[in-house]
Amino acid sequence: MKDSKASEFIITEIQLKDLTLRDSIASFISQEIEKDSIFKNIGYVKLTLNTVSSKYKNDALFTYLYNRSYDEFTGDIPYPQFYTMIANKLVVITDHSITTNFNLRYNKNNIKQFKKIVETYLPKRTKIRFKGKTVPYRESIVVIDGGKRFYRLRDGSVVVENNTYF
Repeated sequence: MKDSKASEFIITEIQLKDLTLRDSIASFISQEIEKDSIFKNIGYVKLTLNTVSSKYKNDALFTYLYNRSYDEFTGDIPYPQFYTMIANKLVVITDHSITTNFNLRYNKNNIKQFKKIVETYLPKRTKIRFKGKTVPYRESIVVIDGGKRFYRLRDGSVVVENNTYF
């Protein structure tokens, strides 16, 4: 019988090798802290690898999207595959080619450990009265800024643009 633990995915801490991407994210973090005083104390960065680029179809090797986030990882929000620290901020990293092509089963103990890390970057929980009971509550913070798109082109150059949703 196969060991079920062997096929469970572990969210792993990594170091980004691409120094240009790392510097771009660090600059983004500094700019966001200046724009958003809340981000100075809480929040993290979501970094998503997209292998498809509509703007640089034939020229882009990789397209990354990064933005600030205050989301708690629950059943509705998919877990990342990796995380790192840049400029004292947590950066969670998701590769859509992995999430699209594989049905990942995450290790439950690893999820608990990861949630503890993320918890320090989220708004604090408070207790509220609801239907006669005291329940934990966390304020939701919605980000409507599209963040940045980072394109690594075939010729070795980089393009960083504002990502807009509208």
